[in-house]
Amino acid sequence: MVRVTKELIQSRAEHNEGMLSNLEELSMHMQHLEKLEMFDKLCRNLKILLLQNNVIPKIENLNALKRLQHLNISLNILERVEGLEGCESLEKLDLTLNFIGDLLSMETLRKNTNLHELTLRGNPCSRYKGYRHFVIYTLPQLRTLDGMPVAQTEVILARQEMENNQLRDNIKKQQSEFFREWQSRDRVKSLDEYLAEAGEENEDETLRKLWSEKGKDSPELRILMSELSLRQSKKDEKPKSEKKERALFNSKGNPLNVNDSNLKFELTEDLAQSCLVLKIFLAKSFDTSDMDADIQPWYIRVSNKRGIIFQITLLHEVCPDKAKAERSLATGNLIITAPLAQELLVSQKTDDFERFKNFKISKKNAIENVTVYESTDIPQEVAIDLSEVPELEEIE
Repeated sequence: MVRVTKELIQSRAEHNEGMLSNLEELSMHMQHLEKLEMFDKLCRNLKILLLQNNVIPKIENLNALKRLQHLNISLNILERVEGLEGCESLEKLDLTLNFIGDLLSMETLRKNTNLHELTLRGNPCSRYKGYRHFVIYTLPQLRTLDGMPVAQTEVILARQEMENNQLRDNIKKQQSEFFREWQSRDRVKSLDEYLAEAGEENEDETLRKLWSEKGKDSPELRILMSELSLRQSKKDEKPKSEKKERALFNSKGNPLNVNDSNLKFELTEDLAQSCLVLKIFLAKSFDTSDMDADIQPWYIRVSNKRGIIFQITLLHEVCPDKAKAERSLATGNLIITAPLAQELLVSQKTDDFERFKNFKISKKNAIENVTVYESTDIPQEVAIDLSEVPELEEIE
């Protein structure tokens, strides 16, 4: 089966550019998950978590999700309710079509005072006589149960039945009877057991038979079906073609301009201050810990752990060891300042910016000798041939 990993969560969080620290909504349905883990460590700001159609047997490791409002864990193999006491913001809980027979375990939800909507349809406990009144009395904060509004008359009747000690006793009796039958049920063998009995030569026939001969719904059968589905999907999976490595240099070894994500930026060459300033406009939510800035004499590269790259060539040589990269707390922009390697005179400034002919010149101040270039689409072939660059002459 499948374990929850950081890479799996990131692959399901592409709508948030793979960033997890500020992730608010995550769908992990039909991922063949067998255990709840990592969510409390990697994405504590989740508000919506969708986990339906997996094979999760127990609710655990979610108490740190203090902002979680909606949890859908329907179509799993839960047998009781637990592990949600710390989810203080929880408003909506969907437990449809599990195997919950322990109705008394609903009492663990009393601390979830914001829980207004609960769905238990399709669980064994929903067939107990007096089930609805018991849940309504146990969880007075509920406004909707199984898609139906909680009526005031139901609240009154539930209170009366509980005061007479009839309702709870009846539920305990029905629950005990269910557990006796549940423990004596016929258990479906695991996929490995079936295949071991069939032998390697009969494997395909055995798999076809298991698909067609589904027995009575049970946790074991759902695990078996999930294993079959996962096995088939891996079998049908086409081999991934090797990803072509991103070209960052041309055939002569000179740096190319790259802007994979079409980031907006400003490149400012301030000869009066003898420095170069590169400003990249980033969202405040962009995780700084995932970023890496590489400043070289003739180019600057910014990348993140997912391989997204921004690289720009420079018209003047800079001093990498004196450069600095800062992140604006107010705007989120990344600002890289690099001193020029040689202090250039105004008369020495090159006027030939044909290499940047696709750039839009937004400001040119002759007094301050500052030129700003803006673009989201950098032409690749503007790389400077370093072998032809004189030390203090104009760049050809």
